[in-house]
Amino acid sequence: MRVGARLGIMGGTFDPIHLGHLVAAEEALVQFNLDRVLFMPTGQPAFKADETVTPAEDRYLMTVLATWKDAEQVADLATFIAATRPGYDLDAARRAHEDAETRFRIEYIEVPALAISSTQLRERIQSRRPVRYLMAESVIAYIDKRGLYRESV
Repeated sequence: MRVGARLGIMGGTFDPIHLGHLVAAEEALVQFNLDRVLFMPTGQPAFKADETVTPAEDRYLMTVLATWKDAEQVADLATFIAATRPGYDLDAARRAHEDAETRFRIEYIEVPALAISSTQLRERIQSRRPVRYLMAESVIAYIDKRGLYRESV
């Protein structure tokens, strides 16, 4: 990338990554005039401490990029973009961020409604229902090869 390029970093569980994630990244790319958006899967998601997630290595390979590192330094250098899901209360998210008094700068965007969730995709895979056109073919092939999401979710 060129010096001074505008880089977006999209963090998430990506368990698995799907077209809804890609649409959100594309929307951020356009709305914030970014040059590129990189995907960064979380190691152990803080908001899912009570949930079982697929091993980080598999989620990493599905997104083909690195995990979060030096979050505090990133906070000093970047503005975070929070993309919504259909029906998500943006005002509540803004209030929660303000109440937390963090040093993270966050912009919120609404993305076109694509009612796809990783939870639903894991359930569809487990019950052997189709996921074609909901995820990239290469991700589907990886999931099949590794036998991911075949056990109970």
